[in-house]
Amino acid sequence: GVEDIVAIMIPEPKGKEIVSLLERNITVTMSITIGTRNLQKYVSRTSVVFVSISFIVLMIISLAWLVFYYIQRFRYANARDRNQRRLGDAAKKAISKLQVRTIKKGDKETESDFDNCAVCIEGYKPNDVVRILPCRHYMQHTPSDSWKNCQRMAVCVLQ
Repeated sequence: GVEDIVAIMIPEPKGKEIVSLLERNITVTMSITIGTRNLQKYVSRTSVVFVSISFIVLMIISLAWLVFYYIQRFRYANARDRNQRRLGDAAKKAISKLQVRTIKKGDKETESDFDNCAVCIEGYKPNDVVRILPCRHYMQHTPSDSWKNCQRMAVCVLQ
């Protein structure tokens, strides 16, 4: 039966040598001993050093790329924030230089067929303070020039 079969692992060249001896009807005597794995025979010290150095160099290159990537990302984010602040300051400065006018009772701006505020689309009432845009539209003026004071927002004609 299967329980009586013993399997022994040997290298292929030795196996071919034994088969060739048996094919020539030469008696083969074998002694079986339990061996140890001798990795020294299969792995040279030079190849271990080469693989280790290659791995370390690859890790250093990867780390350098990662550091470079995050430095560039940080610089880009800072530059974008600086540009947004600069544009915001320029917009505030430009809006503050617009001509300001107070709407009086009987002015044509209070009529129902006159254009509404270019920002919040609200009609004008007497005593409203407005800014005159370069396109000759009117924009309701608030003391802080904050768009939050407009009840409904629309697309600004300044864009």
